[in-house]
Amino acid sequence: MVTAAPRLGAGWSALGTLYGNLGKSDKARKALEQAFTLDPKPPLPQLALARAHADLQDWKAADATAQALMARDPKHTYVEAHFLDAIALYRSHDFDNALARIHEAIQFDTLREVTRAEYVQGLILEAKGDYECAGRHLQAYVTQHPRAKDAAKARERLANLGKEPLADLASELTPQDMRVAAAGDARGGSKACSLLAVHLRSGMS
Repeated sequence: MVTAAPRLGAGWSALGTLYGNLGKSDKARKALEQAFTLDPKPPLPQLALARAHADLQDWKAADATAQALMARDPKHTYVEAHFLDAIALYRSHDFDNALARIHEAIQFDTLREVTRAEYVQGLILEAKGDYECAGRHLQAYVTQHPRAKDAAKARERLANLGKEPLADLASELTPQDMRVAAAGDARGGSKACSLLAVHLRSGMS
């Protein structure tokens, strides 16, 4: 399609999505960048581009792309952008904004699709030194998702709070796993801990 219509953004977007599904993140990013250049209006290619940046652990680009999408999504349709940005900020050691962002992902996720948000929130709280709240969120995650691919890592982390470096989510999860997966599970967690993120939101840029 891109050979026959090289100026068609939708064609490049479809190609980039295909590459992303095949795990070819570098090729996916190049195709999606071309799609966005040709037609910056559709939001889905922008979300897919944020995914590709995250898959490649280009956290600065993932953060910038996710934030650009969130800025034009007042109805919070693309909850995954908040989730990806939380991971990017966590990996960039911006823990306050990462915590606020993962709280947004949980708040806006009315369909309960972001099943790993509880885990990521626990990781961020651990990085901030709040081991009590971190433990509650990690425990809630492994209790609700005992068969998740990263459940063993979450249990190990729970047993060694504050003793390990930042979690390398890219090695724990495949690019597909890091994305929003439909699930009807409800998440628990400490409301008191979540209130920390509420106060941070007012100071976010």
